[in-house]
Amino acid sequence: MPKTNNVKSRHRFLIPNKYNFCVHEVARPVYQVWLNCRVGHKHINLSGVDDYHKPPIRLIETKTGFQYYYAFERMQNIMQFEANDRQPFIISEHKSWHIKKMAWAEVLQLAFIRDVNHALLWHTLKSDCPTTILLELMQTASLTRKDYTEFVGIELDHLEYQQRQIVAQQESLGLPNDMSWANESSE
Repeated sequence: MPKTNNVKSRHRFLIPNKYNFCVHEVARPVYQVWLNCRVGHKHINLSGVDDYHKPPIRLIETKTGFQYYYAFERMQNIMQFEANDRQPFIISEHKSWHIKKMAWAEVLQLAFIRDVNHALLWHTLKSDCPTTILLELMQTASLTRKDYTEFVGIELDHLEYQQRQIVAQQESLGLPNDMSWANESSE
């Protein structure tokens, strides 16, 4: 059977503290969104897990080191808690569209973490994420608040309450009041 996929991946085990790791330039703005919207929570320590059973992360190899474009939480844990341990990585080719999609999927995963600010996350996704990517990741035909709440599994009232909290906070701080995003139709 002929091979139709041109992506050539290689598995490698690397010790992170011996190499230069950074976020891929295509995923850097998405990583910043992830940093702004994430909620602090406990991590799972995988340092005692056998190398072959740890989840591998895709990287892109450059002349100066390696770049990652998704698995932001896992990479943060590796760099903070497991930098001296051998980690499984898959070295793959650079494909900008796939990098964007994987990076935004990582941000969208934040919607399923307890205590996330859904109003901030939804506003950020609507304003920064390319519409085609968001539609594909959410598997929906439109991008309304109702679509988001159904995707995440929360009540529309919960999202609207968080939006009102942001409005109240902005008014108390004297910030400009652009509420066009809160008046969006829920259907």
